[in-house]
Amino acid sequence: MRLDSKSRIDVLKLRLNAIEVLGLLKKKYDYKTLSEMLDLPPSVLSRYVKGRVLPNRSRSERIISLFSEKVLADMIRSKIIKTEEGFYDLYEVVKDIRLQKLIGKVAFNEFSYVPVNKLLTVAADGIPVAVEIANEFNVELIIAKQRRDLSVRDCLEEKIIRTPPIIEYLYIPRRAIKRGENVLIVDDLIRSGKTAVTLAKLTERAGGNIVGVFSIAMIEGMAEKLREELGMTCQVKSIVTLP
Repeated sequence: MRLDSKSRIDVLKLRLNAIEVLGLLKKKYDYKTLSEMLDLPPSVLSRYVKGRVLPNRSRSERIISLFSEKVLADMIRSKIIKTEEGFYDLYEVVKDIRLQKLIGKVAFNEFSYVPVNKLLTVAADGIPVAVEIANEFNVELIIAKQRRDLSVRDCLEEKIIRTPPIIEYLYIPRRAIKRGENVLIVDDLIRSGKTAVTLAKLTERAGGNIVGVFSIAMIEGMAEKLREELGMTCQVKSIVTLP
């Protein structure tokens, strides 16, 4: 199948991302270990690390997936703090710009086969990672706000019923998502799934298609819950799963 210019650029970006994260993997593992993990000769890995050649798409995806599992997940876990009240605090993750860029590369790898037209997140902690992912896909980022922007005449509105019972609202400009556009939903942490569900409802009301949900961290079991509640067949992915 012949690739269009955007697809070729996306594949090249994926291959370059693989070289970058392979260098970080090499800091943790020697060539022999990486060779066993990736089923690639050490000599080939050495040429990749030195930038002499680029891995093909399939190998690039394997390299980035290994990086996510063996390095990035540990980097993220080390920065997540569990409070005395039992909540997870991702502030140290969110403020680390270098880490956000790496997360963006992993998200791009996870959804590179999906045609993404827009990213949708919620203010405020989801913004840094969403910016990096939108940059990887080179698409527009839409930020759902908890207060209606008075400068925007026509908004779509959806409510969230929290526990304990508190009603909140999320707003996006009606024109932000065009009918038929493919939308990737992004957040920093999916706890109850209520925010992600509300973002999905906003997407559907605008006439968009949900092509995936991505978060840095997610409470165990939330991926299955979201798919069931929304009737989604698309990927629901996170780098870290929390108990």
